[in-house]
Amino acid sequence: MHDRTGDEIDEQPVEHDPRCEDGWIDRDGDTPQPCLTCKPHLRQKFERRHHG
Repeated sequence: MHDRTGDEIDEQPVEHDPRCEDGWIDRDGDTPQPCLTCKPHLRQKFERRHHG
């Protein structure tokens, strides 16, 4: 597999949450969570908010 620049990358199987709907887990709930597989750019912000 190649990245956007054409360099070869190792494809790692990624666990995807089956509850994901359009990049969100429990989107209509009280506390929607981003699916970090679909929205990896939100990982740092999400972890900082929920883990201190």
